[in-house]
Amino acid sequence: MKTYPKNFYSYIRILIQAHRFHVIGALLTVTIACVATILSSYTIKILIDRASLLGQDSFSALISPAIVYVILTTAVAAFWRFYDLIFIDLMPKMKSKIIFSFFEYLEEHSYRYFSEHFSGDLATKVIDVARGIEALANLFITVIYSQFVVVCVTALLMFWIHPLFFFILITWTFLFLITSFSLSQRTLSLASVFAQSVSFMVGKIIDSTTNITSVHLFSRKNHEKYLLSKQLEDTSSKDYQVGWATTKLKICQDFFVLILFSSMIAGLLYLYRKGLVTEGDFAFILSTALAVMQGLWSLMNKIVELMKNIGMCQQAFSIIKTPHEIVESPQAKPLKIQEGKIQFKNVSFHYQSGHSIFKDLEVTINPYQKIGLVGFSGSGKSTFAHLILRCFDCKKGAIYIDGQNIKEVTLDSLRSQVAMIPQNSFLFHRSLLENIRYGKIDASNEEVIEASKKAYAHEFIQTFPEGYSSLVGERGVRLSGGQRQRIAIARAILKDAPILILDEATSSLDSITEQQIQESLGSLMKNRTTIVIAHRLSTLLDMDYIFVFDQGKIVEEGKPTDLLKVKGHYAKLWGTQTSGYI
Repeated sequence: MKTYPKNFYSYIRILIQAHRFHVIGALLTVTIACVATILSSYTIKILIDRASLLGQDSFSALISPAIVYVILTTAVAAFWRFYDLIFIDLMPKMKSKIIFSFFEYLEEHSYRYFSEHFSGDLATKVIDVARGIEALANLFITVIYSQFVVVCVTALLMFWIHPLFFFILITWTFLFLITSFSLSQRTLSLASVFAQSVSFMVGKIIDSTTNITSVHLFSRKNHEKYLLSKQLEDTSSKDYQVGWATTKLKICQDFFVLILFSSMIAGLLYLYRKGLVTEGDFAFILSTALAVMQGLWSLMNKIVELMKNIGMCQQAFSIIKTPHEIVESPQAKPLKIQEGKIQFKNVSFHYQSGHSIFKDLEVTINPYQKIGLVGFSGSGKSTFAHLILRCFDCKKGAIYIDGQNIKEVTLDSLRSQVAMIPQNSFLFHRSLLENIRYGKIDASNEEVIEASKKAYAHEFIQTFPEGYSSLVGERGVRLSGGQRQRIAIARAILKDAPILILDEATSSLDSITEQQIQESLGSLMKNRTTIVIAHRLSTLLDMDYIFVFDQGKIVEEGKPTDLLKVKGHYAKLWGTQTSGYI
C-alpha cells in the first residue's frame, strides 16, 4: 500500500519535488519579470536626471535609456506571459494527480468511516484541496515571492543611491511584516474555523437534497430550511469575525504606509538640501517605495485569502490524516477458495460505543452449506456478515476461509469471492447495463442479459425507452425498491462468487416476484457456501442449518424443522410471525 504524508506541508514538499522543473521555471521567469520592472523604474530616473542636467540638448542622450525602458517593459510583459504558460501546463496535471491520490486514499477508508461522514462533504474536500493548492501556488509565486524579489532589488538600488533609503526600506519592511504576520495569526485561526463551518454548511445542503424525497413526503421543507438557517448563522458569524480581523490588519497597514512615505520624503528633502540626491532620485525613490508599499499591502490583503486556502486545504487533508481502520497486511496473499468453509474462532467484536456484539464467538460453516441467520434487529446478524467481508475487524480472535485468516489475504481477493446482496441496494447514477455489469466488469452484453433474466429484471428493463442504456438516477431513485433489488440480485448472479451472502435480499419484492426470485436464488446457491439473513422465516425453510442470534450470542442452532420441535427461541419467533414476518 502506498504511504501518504501525514501533514499538509509535507504533502506540499512532495508536490514541489515531483514538479521541480516547472516550479524552478516559474520562479525564474517571475524573478526576471520583477527585476525588469524595477530596472525600468531606474531608467526613468536616468531619463529625468539627463533631461534636467542637459536641458534642450539632452535629446540624443535620452534615446538609449528610452530604448532600454521599452525593452525592459516588453520583457516584463513577455516573462509574465511565459509564467502563465508554465502555470497552465503545470496545474491541470497537478490537480488531476491531487484529486486522484486523495480519492485513492478515500476509497480505502472503512465502512465505519463512510457511515460517519457526509459523502457530499468528502467529495467537496477532495475538490477543495486541488483548488486550494492551485490558489496557494499562484499566490505564493505571484504575490509573496515576487514581492520578495522586488524588495531585494529595490533595496540594492536604493543603497546605490544612498544607504539611508536602504535602511529605511529594510527596517520598515521588517517591522511591517512582523506586525502584519503577528496580527494575521488570529485571522488564520478564524479562517480555519470558517472553512470548517462552510464545509458543514455544504454537507447539510447536500444531505438535504440527497434525501429530498423524504423531505417532501414528510412535509419537512421548513424544518430543513430551519436547520440550514442555523448553520448559516454560524457560518455568517465566523465570516464576520474573519472580516473584522482583516479590517484591523488593514488599519495597522495604513499606519505603516504613512510612516514609510513620511520617512522617504524626509530623507529625500534632507539629502537634496545637501546636494546628495537628484530630481531623478526623487522619482525613483518615491515610485519604487510606492511599488513596494502596494506590493506588501497587496500581500497582506491576500494573506486572508492565503490563510483561507490553507485552512480549506488542512480541513480537506483530514481525509489523509485519518488512518485507515481496515489495513491490508504487507505480506497479504490472494485468497484461494477450494470449498468455502468459514470459521469464527474465539471472535469478539464491539463498535466504538463500547457495546459488545460478540464475545468469544465460535462458529463453523461447512462448505456448500446454506445457513440461515435469525434474530431480532440488533442481535448481530448483519455484523456477522460484515465481519466476513472485513467491513470491520474483530477485536479478538480470527475468521478463516478454507483455513486462511482473512486478515492475511488481500482485501480485493476476499471481497471478489464473496457476493453480497444487501437489504438496501443503492445503485450508481449510471445505466442499468453498467450497474449490472459491476458484478463482472468484463462481462458481455449477453451475460448481463442472462443474469437479468435469472433475476427477473429483464422484463421491466425492456419497458424503458432506452432499455439497458437507461440511467437509474442517483442511488437508483428512478427505480422502485423491488426493481433496485432485482438489479442487485442480477449483479450478484453475474459475479458468480463461491460465497454468497443474502441480507434480506427479497424484502422489497412482492410475493409473486419473490417466489420467482427464490427459485433463481435456489439455483444460485448450489455448490456455494450461502448465508441468508431473513426476518421472514418462511424463506429459510430450505436452509441446511439455522443460527439463532440473541444479543450477539447464538442461542440455538440446527435444522429448521428440528428447531421448531425444540420449542425454544426459534419456535417463539415463528409463533410471533404475521404473514411470515417476525
